Amino acid sequence: MTNASIIVVTKEEYIGKYQVLENATNNTTLLLNTKDVSKCIEKFTKTELQQIIEKNITILAIDADKIALNNHIPGKISTIMEVILLNLLGEKDAISLLKKSVEDKFKTKGIDIVENNIKAIEEALYSVQKI
Repeated sequence: MTNASIIVVTKEEYIGKYQVLENATNNTTLLLNTKDVSKCIEKFTKTELQQIIEKNITILAIDADKIALNNHIPGKISTIMEVILLNLLGEKDAISLLKKSVEDKFKTKGIDIVENNIKAIEEALYSVQKI
């Protein structure tokens, strides 16, 4: 069994469908990609809500899908979630590392794709909400 200090839920449909908190430890951080925090929280069972309280789980929410859409990369949330995850892990150069990665990965697809991904990365860190 794995003990998770960070749990990432990329689709709110996973809550209630899977036991997303199964491996949560004390002081776990739960990163949720959701457009509606209230509805997302309502999907947790009473047992899961109790677990959140008892284990002092920090919930962070972001609408990565909206950020992707606003930056003309609809459905492409992996880099958005990555920058938050790297930041949570204490990587001080998360933004610059991902910017370089995006430039290398998408340079053949055009400058617009590169710039849109970079804008999404920058927007992501300012869009995370602590619940």
